[in-house]
Amino acid sequence: MRILALHGHGTSASILGRQLAPLTNSVFKDDEILFLEGQHECDRAPGISKLLPGPFYGYTKAYSPKAIREVHDTIEIFIEDHGPFDGILGFSQGASMALSYLLQRRTDKPNDNLPFKFAIFFSSVAALSADENYCRMILESITDEQKLAMSDFPSSDFQGLGSDARVFCTSLARAIISARTAGALQAGEENCFANGGVSHVPRVMHPLFIHERVNIPTVHVSGRQESPLLLGISALMRSLCDSEVVRQVTHGNGHDIPTRPADVQATRAAIEWAVELGRGGMAWKAHI
Repeated sequence: MRILALHGHGTSASILGRQLAPLTNSVFKDDEILFLEGQHECDRAPGISKLLPGPFYGYTKAYSPKAIREVHDTIEIFIEDHGPFDGILGFSQGASMALSYLLQRRTDKPNDNLPFKFAIFFSSVAALSADENYCRMILESITDEQKLAMSDFPSSDFQGLGSDARVFCTSLARAIISARTAGALQAGEENCFANGGVSHVPRVMHPLFIHERVNIPTVHVSGRQESPLLLGISALMRSLCDSEVVRQVTHGNGHDIPTRPADVQATRAAIEWAVELGRGGMAWKAHI
């Protein structure tokens, strides 16, 4: 079995390999994992041991639809050059990029099969759209006066906005705060509405605004000690996947990959379920 793996922001392919070791020694012991290294060098992520050497990478320096499309193109090229793959997995930013890629493929090519049979998301942060037209009407409905009232974004009060704009801005604010906490934002990127225009504004994928769902078996793994903000974002991302083929695993750590034997076993069971279901292709629909 061959799996494509995407690391978290401020880490690297080698660090993700270390993080996956408890699973590599059990569920993935006979599999080939290929790691896609981020293209942009950045600072060490919070919580990464000083003993682990750099360099450290992220998949993007910006989060506009154009920037996310560039990441998707990089994933696509990697698949063409090194595939085929059976599954895809990601941690944190890597999970969000994997989910974003899969859902964008489903949206752009709804009649095509995805290039993976299953997906595993560890502590996913917000997945962003590569489509500049996604939620454009919502953004354009926000008046200059309302943007001025959001001068302290992402700490703004969105009660004066329409219902869709309020949902959009609340989701975006949470994504921005989580990225800031992870050191994944450049200076001046927090207030998305300060520079005018809408093309640069990140577009958080939200189940209210996207009809398609990731329709392969997915496993979503999160830590009980993660912040309520991150747990909420991960839950929102889970709702972008077909609920009939979703498994959730909660382990005892924080924003990390499971390490305790009982947590590793629970994660292994969920992954084995996804692998077996994915091997059946779309035939699983007939057995639900």
